[in-house]
Amino acid sequence: MEFLSQFDVIILSLATLILGMVILVKGGDLTIDGAVEIAHHYGMPPLLVGFTIVAFGTSLPELIASINANINGMPGIAVGGMVGSNISNILFVGGVCAIIAPLAANISALRNDFVGLALVTLAWSWILITMPVTPIIGVATILLLIAYVVFQYYSASKNPERAEAIIEAEHELEEQAPKSHKKALIMLLFGLIGLAVGAELLIRGAVTTARIIGIRESVIGLTIVAIGTSLPELTTCAIAAMKKQGEMIIGNIIGSNIFNLMMVLGGIGMIKSYSITDTEPTMIAQDIPLMIGITAMFIITLLVFKKLPRFVGVLYAGGYLAYIMLLAYQSL
Repeated sequence: MEFLSQFDVIILSLATLILGMVILVKGGDLTIDGAVEIAHHYGMPPLLVGFTIVAFGTSLPELIASINANINGMPGIAVGGMVGSNISNILFVGGVCAIIAPLAANISALRNDFVGLALVTLAWSWILITMPVTPIIGVATILLLIAYVVFQYYSASKNPERAEAIIEAEHELEEQAPKSHKKALIMLLFGLIGLAVGAELLIRGAVTTARIIGIRESVIGLTIVAIGTSLPELTTCAIAAMKKQGEMIIGNIIGSNIFNLMMVLGGIGMIKSYSITDTEPTMIAQDIPLMIGITAMFIITLLVFKKLPRFVGVLYAGGYLAYIMLLAYQSL
């Protein structure tokens, strides 16, 4: 490696990180497409597919990358990626989509989701700030998540409008899925391999970049990893914004943030205990409280305006840019 300058190593590390992210996201897409077709092959109802395979599958890249980071003794990247992703989903994804078109929402239909998002955000923030996350906490969280999904499924099955929106989103995925059962199995296999390989490359690139530049590993999670894992969601939601599907976008943001906290942070704790109380003082003092504040602002904005207006979208996107600049300044 002596023939490589430090700049060359940084470029290679960033390239590895980005390549890992691309493979990770693509692996997640292949896994979902393959699993959706297999579910249809065995007669699973579309609404149930939407609430299980699609809902859990969209968080798979974050889950696999975070498990990899935690197993390798880097919980800062794992937790930073989830905290950063929740901030990014609201300010970056929500803000950009609201700029494209104001996001109208059926507030009465989303009340349970608001309560769930608020409780999960507060509970996990308190856990991360005050104690180690043990396998017992991880298992309890996953069981609560399953109960939440079951409750949401039965609530949607009694609400024709909501059920129709979920089934419509699931049908869009079905159109992308292979029509051959054997091809679906192959896609599922390659998707799972892609998740494993992509996660390994992403974490190796992230750690090497952080150590060479001399910044907190969690900053990589809060910025590059968080933005990278939010880009596919941004693309999907931006297209939905052009179609004036504001309620679907808001539902996606809420669902993604709940799954990030419960499935990912709970899932990695179920595999191996972790703690950031002693290693990430800045995240505890700054980034987690910021996540709480942004989540509260998001809920209050929707309750007051019954939508995300375009001017709020501009404020959200500007706020996210300011946050990234703050993290960059703190890393100097």
